[in-house]
Amino acid sequence: MSGLPRRRVVGAGGSGVEAVGVVVPAKNEEAGIAAALTAVFASLDRARRERPGLRVRAVCVTDGSTDRTDEIVRELAGRRAELELLHDELGTVGAARAAGCEALLGWHADSSRLWIATTDADSLVPADWIAAHLRAADSGDDAFVGTVAPDPAGTRPDVLAAWHARHRLEDGHPYVFGANLGFRGSAYRAAGGFEPRGHGEDVALVAALRASGARVRSADAGRVRTSGRLEGRVAEGFSSYLRGLGDA
Repeated sequence: MSGLPRRRVVGAGGSGVEAVGVVVPAKNEEAGIAAALTAVFASLDRARRERPGLRVRAVCVTDGSTDRTDEIVRELAGRRAELELLHDELGTVGAARAAGCEALLGWHADSSRLWIATTDADSLVPADWIAAHLRAADSGDDAFVGTVAPDPAGTRPDVLAAWHARHRLEDGHPYVFGANLGFRGSAYRAAGGFEPRGHGEDVALVAALRASGARVRSADAGRVRTSGRLEGRVAEGFSSYLRGLGDA
């Protein structure tokens, strides 16, 4: 048994995806959360049209929000039964992502047939986002590491230019973005899940997935458009990185 590839255990070999869940952590994101969740559901709805019988769900984890974020999510949940709001004082984006994943693992018991995707509350996923993730699952992958790019409409031109000069967004890229990350529920469990970090929880999870023997695909498909703001909700997060580009 020890000689068998670990990924056959965590991934159960092949797609077999019956359900897709999306985790969206949010902290004081009243300005963008409605648009972010609307884009998520557009992508889920497209996937469900293409795959009749596919179960879908989204979990928005509002970590100690003090603005109207919770109210906006509740309003959306009133129109979308597949949307769940989790409000808690978790303290870190890693803990928020982990709480959302646990909710989805409780929703669909067969973790080998559950695909979990994560994005951010200041990001807009494209209509083919979930489709890109499911193509990876169909190929037998246990995790999908996608790409993001700052929104040109809200990013300083010098920062946007510096970003693209430093990032080659292509298949096989070396980057990890929590705003475009997905994995089989069984692979997530085998890797130990998200750590309760204030930043870098996405990088740590992908490293753990690879160490567990999961088959991880990095590809420039379903590219996510994310905020180019220079002041974010997470210290040393994406906005901090962009701010550094602007100061360089």
